[in-house]
Amino acid sequence: MTTRRLQVGESPDVFLAELRRLVYLAGGAPESLVRCAFVAGLPERVQDTLRSGVRMEDLSLGKLLTRARAILTKDYTDYLRDTRLASDQSSTYLSRTHGDSAIRCYACGGSNNFARECPTRRRDSAAIRRSENLNRQAHRRNRGRNLAGPIAPLHQGNEEREEVSAPAFSQLQLRRYRQWKWK
Repeated sequence: MTTRRLQVGESPDVFLAELRRLVYLAGGAPESLVRCAFVAGLPERVQDTLRSGVRMEDLSLGKLLTRARAILTKDYTDYLRDTRLASDQSSTYLSRTHGDSAIRCYACGGSNNFARECPTRRRDSAAIRRSENLNRQAHRRNRGRNLAGPIAPLHQGNEEREEVSAPAFSQLQLRRYRQWKWK
């Protein structure tokens, strides 16, 4: 009887009924022993709460059952609330791998990725770096020449990610190109 514990999912009513059955099978016992076995079979946190309120000897078995029921119900609702909060938080992490993601990328506006992991951003930044390198190389090659302006704008493209046509030549560049070609 003293080794019997409240099982997971078992109500305190069923637990007390089982204790009473064991007492009956053992030939009977005083109510104080049943009270002690009932409290000892409850989870540790419920035991502490029951003992902190009033003296155990002042409570009848019915009052102990009522208080244990209330404590376990409160613990269960707290558990559900905490589980729901935890599942809401974990769903934001899990939704990266699922199609119904609520996460939006700040870089591209797409779903299922963060801005720091954005493939569009990586691709665009690589294109910008290539463009900047080409402009630097062209600037070094044309240093000292009197050209009308840069060969291509520093950052090509637009927010809609549409194709951008090749930069137009200035009249001076076109004339020099034709002269060079016919030499």
